[in-house]
Amino acid sequence: MPVIEAQDLRDLGFIPEMFQGQNAGTFDAWLMGIIAEQDAILSGRIGAAVYASAVEPVPTYVKRAEKCLCSAELYQRRLNRLAGNTDEGIAALVSALKKSLQGYLDEAESLIAKLANGTTSDGADFAGGYLESSHFDDASGDLNA
Repeated sequence: MPVIEAQDLRDLGFIPEMFQGQNAGTFDAWLMGIIAEQDAILSGRIGAAVYASAVEPVPTYVKRAEKCLCSAELYQRRLNRLAGNTDEGIAALVSALKKSLQGYLDEAESLIAKLANGTTSDGADFAGGYLESSHFDDASGDLNA
């Protein structure tokens, strides 16, 4: 069962006018189809147990990853629609959309990697230590030599 709703995508700025053939009456149902598709992909990649986890921050990561995957899919569909247009003014828009698409994909992949690896913080992979060295030879016992 998806963790986001059509309104979550509307809140991100996606509107029916951005997508050819969509109108206000059918837009939410169309969005729910995309959400269901991305939900299946996400739950398959991270596993059902992680997907259903209620231990924070896992549910927050899952919700954010699902939003990112759906947003990336919507950006790709928008790009597909604009790809046939050769107007120079559209070229700048296409470039901006590609950057947004890549940003959503990068964030989704980062969150999915954390979820799949069981990492729940950004600093969990850190390991530290230090090495102390000196030019004196402690083995000789005479540090004044």
